[in-house]
Amino acid sequence: MIPIEPVSLGMSLLAIVAFITPLIYHSNKRKRLETGHRQRFFQAALDQGVQLHQFDFWRGQYAIGLDETNRIIHYTNTSSPQELIQLQIDEIKDAYLLKSSRFKGRGREREEIIDRLEIQITFWNPETGSARLLFFDGERHSDLFGEGPLAKKWVQIINAQLVHPIKD
Repeated sequence: MIPIEPVSLGMSLLAIVAFITPLIYHSNKRKRLETGHRQRFFQAALDQGVQLHQFDFWRGQYAIGLDETNRIIHYTNTSSPQELIQLQIDEIKDAYLLKSSRFKGRGREREEIIDRLEIQITFWNPETGSARLLFFDGERHSDLFGEGPLAKKWVQIINAQLVHPIKD
């Protein structure tokens, strides 16, 4: 058996603690921020009289929810100037996935790089224009983290709630 010197053991433990401490601190800080974001999202919904039946959070800055009773979509993006968006489902004509991407490489090495992933909302009133609910921004994040299936899920949820869904 190899004897372990107390000084070497102490230095090793100190190095391990010095390495792990920032990771634990960052993890706790991220959890605290995400919890605050969730609380603000639900509080903003309650302040507007919205009771969310379905909701999702991602990336610690995005959230979307649906009030099936009042037929309202409640969306927030904390990195946007217009942080909170509420949409009446009765005013929505259609919702579809809008994906901006480019291809990189050639042949077998060719891969699709997604720059933006949004839900495009069109309204019955043409003067209202349209709304875009951002799910992924390639300028802020380097890769997708489940936003593709999540955006498809919400397109289906929104279209299922429409009074007069558009059939292709």
